[in-house]
Amino acid sequence: MNVTELFLISYVFLWIFMIVCSIILMFFIREKITVMKKPRNTLAYSDYGLEVGTMFPLKSLVSVQGQNIHINPLNKGTVILFTSINCDVCKQIYPLLSKLNRKYQDISIVTMMLSEDKQMIASLIEQYKIDTPVVQVSSVEDLDAYATRRFPFAYVLSDAGHVVFKGVVNIEEHFDALIYKIKELKVAV
Repeated sequence: MNVTELFLISYVFLWIFMIVCSIILMFFIREKITVMKKPRNTLAYSDYGLEVGTMFPLKSLVSVQGQNIHINPLNKGTVILFTSINCDVCKQIYPLLSKLNRKYQDISIVTMMLSEDKQMIASLIEQYKIDTPVVQVSSVEDLDAYATRRFPFAYVLSDAGHVVFKGVVNIEEHFDALIYKIKELKVAV
C-alpha cells in the first residue's frame, strides 16, 4: 500500500467516525430537549414545609383587595404562593402571576405576602399588576402555621385543601411543574 491509499483509507474512517459522532450527538441533544420539555417531578426544598397529605391550616382567607378566598371543592386545585415584600426573586415572579392566572383558569392562585405594611403590598399589587388574590402575612411568626420561611415557596392544595406538592418556585417552569402535579394526581380534570 502506498501513501495515497493509506490517506484514502484514513480519510474514509475519519468520515465514518464523524458520522457516528454526529448521530450520537444528535441523540443526546434530542434527549436533552425531551427532558427539558417534561415538567420537573420535584422542586427545590420539596421536603420543606407542611407534610404532603396534611390539611392546609386555613380554608378561608381575606385578601388585601377585600375578596373572600375559599379553598373548596369548587376549585380544581389551589396554588398558595408565599412571598415577601423584600424578596428580589419574588419581584421577578410577580409579573408571571397574571399570565399564569389566565393560562390556568381552572386553578386558583393565591399569594400570601409577608409585610407589616398593607400600603406596601397595595403598591406592589399596583406596580406589578397582580390580579390574583393577595393575603397579607403580618409577621415572620405568622408563617409558622404554614411551616415555611423560604420565598418564593408554593403549596399545591387538592380540592379538599390537602397539601399534594410543594417547593420553591423561581421561574415559570416551576409553576408549570406545580400545575402538572395537580393534573398528574388527578386533582384537576
